Amino acid sequence: MKFPDFYGIGVQKAGTTWLHAQLSKHPSVFMPPLKEIQYFNHLYLPDHRTWTDEHRLSRIKKMIAHRLEQHKVDYASVEYLAKCGKNELNDIWYANFFSPSKPGQIAGEITPEYSLLPEVGIEHMVRLNPDAKFILLLRHPVDRDFSHAKMILDHRGQVEKVDFDANDEIEKQILDILDFKGVYERSDYKGIIEQWRNTIPNPDNFMIDFYDNVKHYPKALLEKVCGFLEIEYDEVHFKNLEEVVFEGRKMKITAAIREKLLARHLETIRYINAEFGEKYGISWYEA
Repeated sequence: MKFPDFYGIGVQKAGTTWLHAQLSKHPSVFMPPLKEIQYFNHLYLPDHRTWTDEHRLSRIKKMIAHRLEQHKVDYASVEYLAKCGKNELNDIWYANFFSPSKPGQIAGEITPEYSLLPEVGIEHMVRLNPDAKFILLLRHPVDRDFSHAKMILDHRGQVEKVDFDANDEIEKQILDILDFKGVYERSDYKGIIEQWRNTIPNPDNFMIDFYDNVKHYPKALLEKVCGFLEIEYDEVHFKNLEEVVFEGRKMKITAAIREKLLARHLETIRYINAEFGEKYGISWYEA
């Protein structure tokens, strides 16, 4: 059975969709067509089980439907997706996702929720492949939480405009959403980093970088990722690095939202600036 050689473990809203899209273009990398398989978080984060199956299956059904609509149907691809769509959540089922990988390819999976895994979940991943590597992308927690809250509001379907203004009602809803555990726990970067550093056996297999570099220096970041994964970086494989893969609705952050998030995450911001500022050129705003 084939299991991933590397994982993108998050965090959500920090460039993981971009990373999946870029690595999928590399001939030495196999990425399942489904980003976010939601396997280990389903097993080890019970609160996630209310949505993980539907999240995965709805996307697989759409991919199958799209392939069946083609003039020339790729039945092998349909069969592969159908196997992946079974609700037999075990390691054998999980290995199905990586079965099409070719000799000489490394396989990878990106699910941002894996950043939240407890020690036992991380140990499970390492058991499947003791040499697996892990990539963690971080984003300023104020911007990350705000982007996450906008996404949740958008999914509620209550805002019709493509880009919306922060009127009093929208601001109130976002302020309420920011108190969801599923939002603020994803920005506990110190806790996330320490959990992973203390659990994986080889610290050299853990890479941390930043959404700032996805946004401003995508080529340099992708070169770094390829070096970490021990695959050749060649510009011919990567086009339109600056292209945004997924962009949420536009909305200016209000003073009340910014104030709330800065107060909540000030310790995290200072931790990142102190721990990574000099080495990575990171200087996150604190006010």
